[in-house]
Amino acid sequence: MAYRVQIKAWLDLDKPEEAELNDYVGWCKRQRLWAATIRDGIRLIADLRSGNVTVLLELFPFVRGELSGSGAGGDDA
Repeated sequence: MAYRVQIKAWLDLDKPEEAELNDYVGWCKRQRLWAATIRDGIRLIADLRSGNVTVLLELFPFVRGELSGSGAGGDDA
């Protein structure tokens, strides 16, 4: 049997960065991308916090080139 859970979070719209996130949330919902975005975001944070970049490279394959220095338009810094 499949189980589903709902997770709620609060955004403080007095903070500009959280108000901007709220705008993005609205866009994701209109595009029907909200649940996938949340799942990918949590997967990404969990993976990075455990010292891995597997999910980062899965979601954003272009990063591999950027990290290896062969990415286009990168700084030499």
